[in-house]
Order: sequence, then C-alpha cells, then structure tokens
Amino acid sequence: MYVSDHWGGRRVIEDELLNQSVLALIEGLHGKVERIVKHCKVDGMEVDAILFCRKVRERRIGVELKEYDYFKVIQQAVQRRRYFNYFYIITRGSELIGDSLRDLYRIGFLQSLFDRGIGWIIVDRDDKAWLLFSSTYLKCDFLSVGE
Repeated sequence: MYVSDHWGGRRVIEDELLNQSVLALIEGLHGKVERIVKHCKVDGMEVDAILFCRKVRERRIGVELKEYDYFKVIQQAVQRRRYFNYFYIITRGSELIGDSLRDLYRIGFLQSLFDRGIGWIIVDRDDKAWLLFSSTYLKCDFLSVGE
C-alpha cells in the first residue's frame, strides 16, 4: 500500500487513530485499501486522510480524525462530505462517549451524520476499531487532491 503525506512526515498524534485495526475494518466494508493520502487539501479544506479503496471500482473515502473533539470533527466531516464516495469520522473512545452522544443527539449533530451518510469509527484504549455506524455511498465528482 502506498502512503503519501503532504506534511512531509511531521508527526500528528491524531494520525495514530488510522491504525491497522481501522484499515482492516474499512477494507471489510469497502474493499482493499490501495493508497492513502494524508493531510491534503480538497477545495481548499484540509482533509486528514483520503483512502483509495477498490472492490470492483475505485472509491474515495474521506477521513477526519480527532481524539475527543466530537463537535469539531462532525462539523469538518459535514463540510467535506460531498467530495467523497464514503466519509468517516474516527475518534478515540472513552467512558464519557455515552454522555457525549446524548449531547450530540440533543443538538442535532448526530442527525446531521445520518442525513449525510457519514460513518463513525471509534478506537478504544487497546487500539481496536469499533464501528458505530457505516457510511453510505454518495456519487460525486472528484476534485484533484492538492497540498
């Protein structure tokens, strides 16, 4: 698998969320991950990662990574969703996620994920990936990936 990083290899803690367990989960849902591009811009917006997957046809999966800032990651995902066939937010799980989900539901943020077909993967303390819900397919026109 080819991995490209537009930040020149600079270490970003959130990148550790995109681990082998997450990639295996995504491959089970969307086919083999053939290429990953990290920290690039699409239509002027930074995207944490783009995964190029293939079952029959190539599909682009947008990914936003955040340790615990659920509100921010959802806002970013909603803004970037239209450029990708599938889109996931990947966050760290915690004991407080139940309270956070209730708050996100109460103010309508969870509904915005469902309405746009954005999926959510949580990574636990042991770096194991858990699918809260999967992304749905969106036919879209691709923009070029830039730095």
